[in-house]
Parts: sequence; structure tokens; C-alpha cells
Amino acid sequence: LAGFRLRDGRFEVAVKNLDNQKVNDFVTNIDWLEAPTVLPVPDINGDGLADIVVYGYDKLGTSVLEVLSN
Repeated sequence: LAGFRLRDGRFEVAVKNLDNQKVNDFVTNIDWLEAPTVLPVPDINGDGLADIVVYGYDKLGTSVLEVLSN
């Protein structure tokens, strides 16, 4: 589940397990132009866990890629 939070406009990715129980929430600090693309990827930061990549453009038009991880 991913989208902009109503209370502060930050983009949030909520991770749930197969039983629909919340596992983790990730919030970006980027001021996105529009909702970024969210992509689950294998472990790319070497911590042994799968990661989530979000990428898109910020409000200044700069291309941004962020790895969300614990």
C-alpha cells in the first residue's frame, strides 16, 4: 500500500504480510512532484532483506531514487 499521507503530504509505503498484518511503514522525506514509482527489489544494500525502491521527480524537477530499508 502506498500513497501520500493526508496529515503532512509525505509519501508512505506500508508493508503488510500475507495475513494483512502491518510489517513496516516507510516514509520518504522527498517533496515529490507526483507519486513516485514503487518497486520491490532483491537485497541491494547488503542487509540480507529485500528492499523497496521509489523513484520519480521532486518538485524542482530533479530525478530522485531512494532505497527504503530497515
